[in-house]
Amino acid sequence: MEFTLSELLISFLYSILLGFILGFLYEPIRVFHKLGFNKKLHYYICDILFMIFSGIVTFYFSLSMLEGTVRAFVIVGEVTGFVTFYHTVRRLLDIIFNPIIAIFKKILKKLLKTARKVMYNIRIKSEYCMTHLRNIIVKVRLDERQKSGMGERKHLQNDKR
Repeated sequence: MEFTLSELLISFLYSILLGFILGFLYEPIRVFHKLGFNKKLHYYICDILFMIFSGIVTFYFSLSMLEGTVRAFVIVGEVTGFVTFYHTVRRLLDIIFNPIIAIFKKILKKLLKTARKVMYNIRIKSEYCMTHLRNIIVKVRLDERQKSGMGERKHLQNDKR
């Protein structure tokens, strides 16, 4: 089926809007990166998943608007919308959210520092308790051996059996 010029123009404008929406959907991933979860592997995985998601969305967009044919102007429109979002709204969002992200990072850093201290203290206390408990068990076993009248040598011989 042939499309009229107006239908193609409407599809192009919708693809610009779609690119803008995809840019908005990418924003939480960027915020997640800014919070410090920015290992290279994490970047690659998130970006690849987002590209797969964008490809699926583009396919369904083309399926609904252009009867399944993905045309170059659709891709150009999406990229145009994404770049427009990137250079306009994203900068505004950065101005608004960067101070909030900085405060959140400080709070998260303090919480992690406190959690590390707590875990360190728990480890030290548990090591102390285990050592103390081990000493008590050894002492109780020695007391039982002495009460039963068994000497060390007899007890060692019984343990070997």
